[in-house]
Amino acid sequence: MKTRIHTLFILAMLILVSVYPAHAQKQASMPRMGVLAGGSPNPNLDVFIRELRELGNIEGQNLDVEYRFAEGKTDRLPELAMELVRLKVDAIFAAGPPAIFALKQATKTIPIVFFSTSDPIGSGFVASLAHPGGNFTGMSALASDLWPKRLEILKEVSPSSQGWQWFGIKAIPA
Repeated sequence: MKTRIHTLFILAMLILVSVYPAHAQKQASMPRMGVLAGGSPNPNLDVFIRELRELGNIEGQNLDVEYRFAEGKTDRLPELAMELVRLKVDAIFAAGPPAIFALKQATKTIPIVFFSTSDPIGSGFVASLAHPGGNFTGMSALASDLWPKRLEILKEVSPSSQGWQWFGIKAIPA
């Protein structure tokens, strides 16, 4: 889990670093990152901030972070997403499918790094995991495109089994 979170933080920072130089001549301030989540602040956010710090990105010194939390009221997410767009943040970290859906409606240009979605392709966030396209990138919790390979391995491990079933829930807009 820590490796996956660490990879996501590096990805978010790479996006910030690639976006910031393009705006450096017209911006006198430090890069700004938005964070949008449907819930409340949680330990994963603390890990995120700690990893940013370890990478040399210190909130308030060389990085501004704008936080928006819906506190479980997902109907507020579109409004909060638009706030981040109006603030002209350089990139947005989105936690969970409802936040991702809200951002998909709010912007087509600001880079979005998502986390906590099981099927980003089936949910319509990205075209593919290899080539997400658009302004979205991130990590898939279940990587549903790997299930055929996983089933193939299960058949090799247990060839006498008669059948396998897997139940999943696609993310749907709130």
